Amino acid sequence: MGGTSAGRPNALEPSEELRAVMRRLYQAMNEHDFDTIDNLISDEASVLSIGTDPQEWWIGHAAIAAVWRTQFEEFDFFFRSEALEAWVQGSVGWVADRPTLVVGSEEITTRITVVFHLVRGQWRFIQMHLSSGAVNEQLLGTTLTTSLESLVTYAESVRPDMAEVAAPDGTVSVVFTDIEGSTEMTERMGDHGWMGLLRWHDALVREQAARFGGFVVKSQGDGFMLAFSSATRALDFALALQNLVATGYRDQPVRMRVGINTGETIRERDDFYGRAVIMAARVAAQAHGGEVLVSDLVAGLVAGVDRFRFGPERVAELKGLAGSHTLHPLLQNVSSRQDSLAADGPATATPASRDTPPPGRARQDGS
Repeated sequence: MGGTSAGRPNALEPSEELRAVMRRLYQAMNEHDFDTIDNLISDEASVLSIGTDPQEWWIGHAAIAAVWRTQFEEFDFFFRSEALEAWVQGSVGWVADRPTLVVGSEEITTRITVVFHLVRGQWRFIQMHLSSGAVNEQLLGTTLTTSLESLVTYAESVRPDMAEVAAPDGTVSVVFTDIEGSTEMTERMGDHGWMGLLRWHDALVREQAARFGGFVVKSQGDGFMLAFSSATRALDFALALQNLVATGYRDQPVRMRVGINTGETIRERDDFYGRAVIMAARVAAQAHGGEVLVSDLVAGLVAGVDRFRFGPERVAELKGLAGSHTLHPLLQNVSSRQDSLAADGPATATPASRDTPPPGRARQDGS
């Protein structure tokens, strides 16, 4: 059957055959072809269909067929497939799509996953979940934890030892990054497209972190927390990474936000995780897509370094931190930065993550 290869009967592979089955189910729904729909529902007692409404949870062939027939007769609609994909492994396959439900002049974005089982040469679904999504703020009245927030929570709870990456004076420059509009991008690209973008982004971050002697403290989704032994290295890293990310992934524009702050991690460990790390994350949250934003402290530390230029400062209140804070957007200055890198030479530290020991102390570059 489609999706299995000779010598690899249990391989998980894309299936054009199952895509065709799903397109046939869409057509049957749109045409109210109940005979075809009935034939595509499994006879297994555990067959399950789930919808958007909390009451839409039906088990068993007869129950599903009966309620679908009733619902289909209650209003006119049709589904338009948008991002159909299908995979099989042996006699089991699954389908995922973000079909548009058209009801009169209204178009509703939905999502569907279907698990199929191959029995006596015919694919029938054994579980389907079809629903329209709602953003967390609309559904729950609040936003849930984001990548930046989860990274802060990790740092506060685990308190990773960064003594070895700290400068001789005990300071560490902390960098937070994330991708602006990641939720919308995921919806637009689909899960597989988004995962490809994340792999590309992950490789760029780690590559540039290694180049500038950075330590990857933690990554979460599209967010990163990194540590550098000096503010200059952190800023050089941020500018180089922004240049690469700004080229986009395939045909998708990508806008990354970067926030940087510096703190004392050895003598003032509690304050470092209680304030310095939080401020770096809050600064990143204030940044616009494509922007590197730094705290007033960081701007002061690199004030004498000619290759760094800042735009007009702005004042903001930062969540969880008292008072108002002055922030500085770092401007791109590629030619002068590359000249300085050539003079400095490559960083000597190696990249690390939470799963590996932190690197040895990086060479200082004057900050």
